[in-house]
Amino acid sequence: MRRWLPILAVALLGCHEHRFLGPNAPNPNTGGLPPQGTDLRLVIGQRVMANEILSVTFHDVPEDSRCPTDVVCVWAGNAAVRLSAALGRGPDIPFTLNTMFAPRDTVFGPYRIFLLALEPEPLSYRPVGRDEYLLTLRFAALPD
Repeated sequence: MRRWLPILAVALLGCHEHRFLGPNAPNPNTGGLPPQGTDLRLVIGQRVMANEILSVTFHDVPEDSRCPTDVVCVWAGNAAVRLSAALGRGPDIPFTLNTMFAPRDTVFGPYRIFLLALEPEPLSYRPVGRDEYLLTLRFAALPD
């Protein structure tokens, strides 16, 4: 089983499309987004402006079945996060991203929004409190 883990990891990583922005490199497709490495971190209830027109709000974690870090599980589990996004003064459009299952990213207007991390990792003896969640997102402008 262990000999298949590196192959499985490479296969899973290769299935996810990445269009991250180069660090500090001029890019006509950035759309005013922060450069790569400038990930935005949100707590529940927080709204952030990714740039002059794209805003994202972190609403809730309706599901968190991730495997606690202090036990061995048959599968890694998943956490779903409820978000909404708006362009300019447009309406907030709700969507859900996941830590393990698809979708882990979404296209919103001319941007792709990636879920990078949800912290903290759960522990078997203590559930994660609603006010403890910290979500890390990354944004990429889609090519014209």
